[in-house]
Amino acid sequence: MSSAEFAATLIPTMRSWSETVFRTALEGRAENEIDAIIDQFYGAYEAEVADNPDGHAMDYVHIILEIEKA
Repeated sequence: MSSAEFAATLIPTMRSWSETVFRTALEGRAENEIDAIIDQFYGAYEAEVADNPDGHAMDYVHIILEIEKA
């Protein structure tokens, strides 16, 4: 499996575990804005995993997202 394939498999699973938390944190914003923020976050993380898959696995990965309301 290539690193891009690994990232494409890992990220949707992680997203299914944590996306509701992110959506709750973004309450009050327009739905399309929430979608764009979350898609951008997971897209960047998938690219990071594809570039360097070492250290990214299902058994211990924790995602922390700090959101500042502007």
